[in-house]
Amino acid sequence: MNRILHVALCLCSSVAVAKDIYVSSSSAGNDGTKDAPYKAIWKGIKEAAGGDVVHVAEGEYNGKGGAGVLQINVPDLTLLGGYKADFSERNPWKYPVLVRRQPGTKAGPVTEAIFQGDKGPSGQGGHNNFVLDGFVIDGATRNTYKKGGDKEGELSDPSPRGPIVAFEGKGIKVRNNLILNSAERGLALWAKGGDNEISNNIILNNLNRAIDIWGQGEVVVR
Repeated sequence: MNRILHVALCLCSSVAVAKDIYVSSSSAGNDGTKDAPYKAIWKGIKEAAGGDVVHVAEGEYNGKGGAGVLQINVPDLTLLGGYKADFSERNPWKYPVLVRRQPGTKAGPVTEAIFQGDKGPSGQGGHNNFVLDGFVIDGATRNTYKKGGDKEGELSDPSPRGPIVAFEGKGIKVRNNLILNSAERGLALWAKGGDNEISNNIILNNLNRAIDIWGQGEVVVR
């Protein structure tokens, strides 16, 4: 009887418990709690495990080193933006979370998507069941614009030719985001399974398709 109880306790203690991680651009803290949030989204993602939820407060975020790239490399992760600075209220349209490449930076390749999924060691599924909800994703600072062109803000070559949001896998959900100013596609999804959803997003001012979907999996767009 004692041996059975010991085994049961060991099994219970090995079960991972999903946690809430907090991020605020105005924070001086460094433990990811509501009282001392991480300052950068990339740090919250780095510390996250499957099933965790990363809550992001209003402000501007530029990725590690200002490169404007946030890579998702853990499955079953949820990223929620649009919180008031003290996390007392969530409204993505009232408390915008701007994610973009830092203006003028030389960090990293400019062609990388701002939000992108890591395929994982097996070549797919490294970010299955990822939820991206409540962000302003702006590609303008990746672009090269003409000076004195025929119209204001006309792109010149070279400008990046790739989507600013790119995922592949199953269970991917992209909701309540503003995606704009891509020199190519706004959002690209390679569906490799079902339960994918693209809903209630505003995608505008892109040179190519707003949404590009391919693969064998089902995707609900609304």
